[in-house]
Parts: sequence; structure tokens; C-alpha cells
Amino acid sequence: MHNDGAIALVVELTDKIINEFVGIWGGNIGLLTAYEERITTHNSLLTHAHVGNGTCITLENATTTAETCDALKFNVNNPTETWLVSVMFVFGMCHYIYRNLSLQVTNRHMAYFCASIVAASTYPFVRYMITDQSWTNMKLNNSEKSMIDRGHAVPMFAWVLAATIQMVSYAFHHQKIHNTIGRLTYYFLLPLMFTELSLNAVFVFVPVKPKTLAHVLTGTPMDKVTPWQVFLYSLPHEDALCLPIVMAAYAVLSYKALQHNNHKKRDIRMHIFWMAQFILATSQAGVFRWQVQYDMAVSGCQHLSYQDEPALALIQMLAGDWVILWWTFFPILMYCTLSKETRQNNWVVKSTAYGYMVYGLSSPLSCYVLNIPSGIHCTA
Repeated sequence: MHNDGAIALVVELTDKIINEFVGIWGGNIGLLTAYEERITTHNSLLTHAHVGNGTCITLENATTTAETCDALKFNVNNPTETWLVSVMFVFGMCHYIYRNLSLQVTNRHMAYFCASIVAASTYPFVRYMITDQSWTNMKLNNSEKSMIDRGHAVPMFAWVLAATIQMVSYAFHHQKIHNTIGRLTYYFLLPLMFTELSLNAVFVFVPVKPKTLAHVLTGTPMDKVTPWQVFLYSLPHEDALCLPIVMAAYAVLSYKALQHNNHKKRDIRMHIFWMAQFILATSQAGVFRWQVQYDMAVSGCQHLSYQDEPALALIQMLAGDWVILWWTFFPILMYCTLSKETRQNNWVVKSTAYGYMVYGLSSPLSCYVLNIPSGIHCTA
């Protein structure tokens, strides 16, 4: 999926650095050889098992609409272990950043930043409304399209419009407008959006996508995928499934910061901080669609777009897990706008920061546990 040549170069350089030290004792570390052998092992498992009803089933994945077993849809070019290395690296960096980095950002600069993130993440949805083509590149049946158009697009665009007005009105000192839209958002739009996202995840996402993923990765026919397989292959998507919970937590914390508790004044700074985290969480859906477009181009899989092709479920899952890996840095950097004292002593701040790390890295880690390759390249 990603530039395997670049990854191999990094591994080769790591080999050289390590061998400069262990070579003194006559040792040799062959990380590059192990990396290439692992890819070869993955692709050797693409051994044809049987053909029936126009479907070519392979030992480790399934490809559809193939006239012969020689028409494989993809080969592995990045092995499973990359997930584990990436998770360890991102967690280590986020932990270090959270504990040591401090950023001086004003409330209004934070509002400008969030507004730009909302604009960028909204573009894929605007394009969908204009062209009727989703940037997930998946083919939607009439039932799914109707549910997304009516139930998903309208509440999400209402939220984006309200959030944009709130950020711009605050940045330009129109507090009355900001407060009015804020009340509308808290008491009407947010409950509607939480309900819609939860139902969307249940009725549109499950069990179709994990079922298709199990079919692609195990070769199990679609009508014989078990509930246990559906559960297992839902784990790489748990960042999407748990997103409403993350959003709800940030929304409640933002609301609580505005309340007068035990004669304490409202904490405007924390209200803005938690709402900024909420906006970053909601923006994941749009950023994910940008990642899908990038991965489709790099993997050479554009020709599969909008077809009834199960391999698209794997491409979509890979895009989702790669984007949550690098996107995790943004919320953690947002925490660095708080003082080090707050980050170390406020248990709510600290628990949500590390909780987000666990949330963001659990899906890629599930891919490693399930032996899902971290990159593919389409072959037909």
C-alpha cells in the first residue's frame, strides 16, 4: 500500500547502523533479508485452492470476478510486523511529546486551526453531494445510499455549519452569535449526531464490512462467514466503531467546563480545549477519505473503484488504520497547549490523553494480531 521501496531503504540503513556495532564481535543482523522474506512468505500463501461460481478462492485471500485463478487482485508488499513497529513508535513518540512538549497557542488561534481542519475534512463530503461518488471508493447499494444520504449527510453538514459559525464568531469577537449557536448545538445537534453515528455504525457498517474483510483475508465464502469471524474482523475497525464514545466524552467535558461547580468560575480555556478535541475527532471521517484516495493511487487499485469488489474492503481498512496511526499525533499535540502541571496533575486530562492513545493504536495492533498485511499492491 505504501512505498515499500522507501521502507526497505529504512530497514537497510538500520541494518548498516546496527551491524557497525555488532560487527565488532563478528555478528550480523539481517533485517532487510528478514523483511523481504516475510513479504515472499505472504505472497507464497496466495496459492490457489479452488474455483467455483466465478470466484477464485485463495488460501489467504479471495478475489472475485476472476475468470481464472491466475488473475490475482493484489500482492502483499508490506508485512504484518510493520503494524507492531509503527504502533510502538507512535506510542513512544506520543508519550514523549505529552510529557515534554509545550505549545503556546491562544484560544483564537486554536479556533482558526480547528476551522481549517473542518474545511479540509468536509471537502470529500461536498464532493460526494456534487458527484454522487463517495471517496471511500466502495459501491453502495440503494438501501445503504438512502440511509447515508438521509441519515448521515444532513446531521453531519448541520454540525459542520454550526461548528464553523461558532469558531468564526468567536475568532471575530461575536460572542452573542457564538453563545446562541452553541446552545443549539449542545441541546439539539449533538444528541442527533451521536444517535445517527451510532446507528450508522451498526446498520451500515456491521456486519457487511467485517464480513467482507473476513472473506477477502481467509477465503471463506460470504455465505459461510461465521459470527465469530465478523467479530474478529470488526476489531481493525474499532476506531470507527468507538468514535461516537470518544466524541461523547469530549462533548460532555466541554459542556461541564462551562458549568459553575462549587463556586468555581467557568473554565473557558478548557471549554475551548475539549471542543477542539471534539472537532479533531469528528474530522477523522473526512481525513480518512483523503487517505483512501492516496492509498488507492499508491497501490495501483484505482481500477477497482465503485465496483462490486470485496478487495476494496481491505483497502478501506488499511487506509483507516494508517490514518488513525498518524492522526493520533494531532490530539496529543493539542494536549501540549495545556501547561505541564495540568497534564501531570489533572487526572481527567491525563486519562483522556492516554485513553486516546489506546483508542487510536488498538486498531493497527489488532491488524498485527490477526496477521493482516500492512500494505498491498493490486495486480489485476
